[in-house]
Amino acid sequence: MMHTRISALVVSLFLSSCAGSLHQPAAQRADARAQTDSITIALWHLDEAAGQILSDSGPLGLNGLAGTGTRAVPGVASAGLRFLGDPESYVVAPLHPGQQLLPASFTVEAWIRPSDLSTGSLQTIAAQWTAGKGKQNWILGVMSDTLLTDDAIGRGFRVATSHPYSLLFIYNSAGATADDPIRVRVSDKSVVPGIWSHIAVTYDAGRVRFFRDHKADLDGYHENELRAEERRMQPEPPWPSQSQLTIGNILKAPFTPGLRGVLVSPGLAFAGDIDEVRISTGARSDLVRSPRPKP
Repeated sequence: MMHTRISALVVSLFLSSCAGSLHQPAAQRADARAQTDSITIALWHLDEAAGQILSDSGPLGLNGLAGTGTRAVPGVASAGLRFLGDPESYVVAPLHPGQQLLPASFTVEAWIRPSDLSTGSLQTIAAQWTAGKGKQNWILGVMSDTLLTDDAIGRGFRVATSHPYSLLFIYNSAGATADDPIRVRVSDKSVVPGIWSHIAVTYDAGRVRFFRDHKADLDGYHENELRAEERRMQPEPPWPSQSQLTIGNILKAPFTPGLRGVLVSPGLAFAGDIDEVRISTGARSDLVRSPRPKP
């Protein structure tokens, strides 16, 4: 009888341990927390437990304002931010007057855990994109099977991919005119809903590269339904933009601090968790890591 009770206790403790590990945020560990270094432009840890102001740990101090459609949740390193995918689901970081954010070579990275990728054709991770010439710069997001244009995106295009839930990078090239097509690059790997993934895109010397979970995807490729003129254009970096940076959504109009109500695009909202958003100058060399040795 005593042996039976001990065995039952051991089994109970084992199952409790497993259940506890399943409820821990996936991949929560110290090395997932992004660091500020000499090439960091901006870094939002998104770990504020209360309040709507999200601190930028980078040198520019671009503190973000979170909409009411966001919630603090356990993140990949400590806390993260949940985006509910509604019209109040956004973070906006206003730039200083006359400030431009991205250099000619850059890296944008984040940890993401989508909850539902079936809503909308594009879910925005981070962007600098509002209405008006010189303000439609770039969007990093996750797409479904087919991406169709939206009034908030602008000039019409259609992108189809055989990789549903692929990372997508949209940008306007430097010196583009209203008649020039938007440039689009798509990754060759899919993002998995419900799982934390580290994602990144780099732009350097006309080359767009995607990274997922510290492994390089194939170079971002043109989709076969882009206009032929786009493929003939020489590689150029994205437009130097003075548009405000957003996380989890994009703006339909410039945001003015102190005013209630932000015109966002709910059809382009991210649904799920985002953590550790960092923008850096240059293509970071630490995006690929060697596999951990097995014990």
